[in-house]
Formats: sequence, C-alpha cells, structure tokens
Amino acid sequence: MGLGPVFLLLAGIFPFAPPGAAAEPHSLRYNLTVLSGDGSVQSGFLAEVHLDGQPFLRYDRQKCRAKPQGQWAEDVLGNKTWDRETRDLTGNGKDLRMTLAHIKDQKEGLHSLQEIRVCEIHEDNSTRSSQHFYYDGELFLSQNLETEEWTVPQSSRAQTLAMNVRNFLKEDAMKTKTHYHAMHADCLQELRRYLESSVVLRRTGKVLVLQSHWQTFHVSAVAAAAAAAAAIFVIIIFYVCCCKKKTSAAEGPELVSLQVLDQHPVGTSDHRDATQLGFQPLMSDLGSTGSTEGA
Repeated sequence: MGLGPVFLLLAGIFPFAPPGAAAEPHSLRYNLTVLSGDGSVQSGFLAEVHLDGQPFLRYDRQKCRAKPQGQWAEDVLGNKTWDRETRDLTGNGKDLRMTLAHIKDQKEGLHSLQEIRVCEIHEDNSTRSSQHFYYDGELFLSQNLETEEWTVPQSSRAQTLAMNVRNFLKEDAMKTKTHYHAMHADCLQELRRYLESSVVLRRTGKVLVLQSHWQTFHVSAVAAAAAAAAAIFVIIIFYVCCCKKKTSAAEGPELVSLQVLDQHPVGTSDHRDATQLGFQPLMSDLGSTGSTEGA
C-alpha cells in the first residue's frame, strides 16, 4: 500500500486552508433604524453593533442606554462604562430621525429608514468604510466614506429619494466633507480600540485568536499542525519498516510504486455574510448597485 491513502486520510482529519488564502478583515458595523407612522417620526430608534460579524452592542430603548450582548462583549472593555457608546448611538439615532422627517414622500402607514455604517481593517493595514441607506427595506443610497463617492440604484424612485436625502445631508453644516472623514476616522478608532482592549473570540471555525496589531496566534491551528506532523512522521517510519521486512522475506526485492497524488486543495468558505446587513427583511446585496454619482 502506498502513502497516497494515508495523506488523503490526514487531509480529511486536518483540513488546512490554502497558503494563499486571504485573512478576513476586522470589521465594525452599526445598524440603526427609525420609524414613522402617518407622516410623523416616532421617538426612539433601533440600534445594533456587530464586531467581527458578532453581535456586540444593542441599544435598550427602555433604559436609553447601550448594552453589551453577551459576556464576551463585556470583557472587551472590562469594567468600563458604556457611556461613550450610548452617546454615539444616541447622536446617530437623532440624525437619522431628522433625515426621515425631511423625506417628503411619506404616506400613511408605517415606514422605516435604516442606516448601516461599516468600517474594516485588512491584514495589510488598509482600511475601508461605507454607509448605506434603506427606505422601507429598499437600498436607495450608498457612500464610500473614504472617497465620498455616492452610489444610487437605477430605479427612478430610488434616484429621486437619494437626491433628496443627499442634498439634505449636504445642506447641514455637520454633513460636510470634514464630517464624512470624521465618521470614517471615528469608526476605525473605535474598531482598533475594541480589538486592542482584550482577547476577541471569532466565530470562524471557533478559533481562539489573540489580537495584537494583526500578530495573530491561532491556537487550534498550531495544535492541529503539530499533531498532523507527528502522525505523518510515525506513519512513514512504520511504512519503511514494513517495506524492509517484505523485501528480506521474499525471493527478490518487491518493487513498491509510490503513487504521485493529485493535489486535493481543501476549499475554504467565506464566513463573512456580506448580505446579512440589517434587520429582516432589510437584507440587500450592497454590491448590486447601479449608477455611481460623485459627491
């Protein structure tokens, strides 16, 4: 028996990602929603914050405070209070309510305006940030916060609404170029603060990742690699000994053909659900946008 089946068995037991696989970026995502009924904007708002794809914070409307979601989220900032997060979410909710109040085509019934703001830090230290607006669950306006480029779907209804909202944001002195750059910088600052404050558990394969300026140490991956190397070494020694015994017992040396295995790369899936960006049914593919308009 050749070593081919042995390597295939080990590949199934220890599925390693290809060497060139890109690491997932760290991300911080704000998700806010405000509602209006019969043309009047309701008080309060809904808000959630996700860190590296995991529920991290939510806004308690009864207590008007930001609260961590789970013990791991509390551990990120230790015993510090959540006053800063409460203040930021409250300000963002107020701005979104003002934007909804400005929309002229509100009709009778319940309507929603949702803002999703995302910032990312990649392994090469590059960054990316954007914000997206949904009206009644339909994406109508997106902006790259670094380039300030606006993107609008091609439907006429979305374009009309997008122009209305964009002009309103520009008219406000707080929504100038400096403000967009500030949103980009503030989001990245918060993301770095969370990552540097403690050990963050990521759900990708349930691997414990120690975060320190991208010097990551994957505990389970290293243990698996060590176990695989030891297993391969033992199997090869055992195989060589068996071959020597067969050769000495037979009349002539037995020719052992070592099979050249085809490469069997283990596929990896992208665990980041880029389309799961909001409350149901406010789920849209942000990549399927139409025309692009400069700021």
